Amino acid sequence: MINKKKKKILSETISYTAKKVVEMGSLSNVNLPTFGMKPESALETFCKCMGAAPVILERAGKNPLERMKSFNAIILSMSILFNDILKAFNPTLGETFQGDLGGSPVYA
Repeated sequence: MINKKKKKILSETISYTAKKVVEMGSLSNVNLPTFGMKPESALETFCKCMGAAPVILERAGKNPLERMKSFNAIILSMSILFNDILKAFNPTLGETFQGDLGGSPVYA
């Protein structure tokens, strides 16, 4: 569900993009405005989406069928969590992220 803030950002982004297309004549030269960006990088967002993976896989145990179901659950949850209207800042070459997710250290 899209909240009011995201609706406002989406409508402002569409009007900004339409205005730039009219000015420049092409969509290839239009940059996304910064008000539609997340305060975190794509790498940090990806690591946050992976935060539940160890717990889900631990519950599956040694049964291959349960592990496959758990893996599919992780992929589905990641696709839902990673998809967002707000765009993450572009990663730069050599970007790193280290943090603590669910009591486990993460280095990416």
